[in-house]
Amino acid sequence: MYDKDHRRIEIGTDEIGPPWWARWMEFMRKAIKEIGGDVDAATHLYDWVTANPLFEDIVYREFWLPVVAPPPSPDDSEFMIRFYAKMQEDVKV
Repeated sequence: MYDKDHRRIEIGTDEIGPPWWARWMEFMRKAIKEIGGDVDAATHLYDWVTANPLFEDIVYREFWLPVVAPPPSPDDSEFMIRFYAKMQEDVKV
């Protein structure tokens, strides 16, 4: 998980508390690793693809997807206002 400035949120599983989404994801990551799974594919995908000679002209781009709506900003477009409102509805389940 990353913060709004795209810095990794380093968080442990030794306590329960905010930030809730990042903490939940860390518990999920730990559980998957403990049963032998791997959750780091996105981190290694570019290296794996470039190491394969069957791929040519590989382009790397980062995409940041918000999972929790940020505070409103006066610069938000109408689309983003609706998008964030929908995200808020989904979180309140």
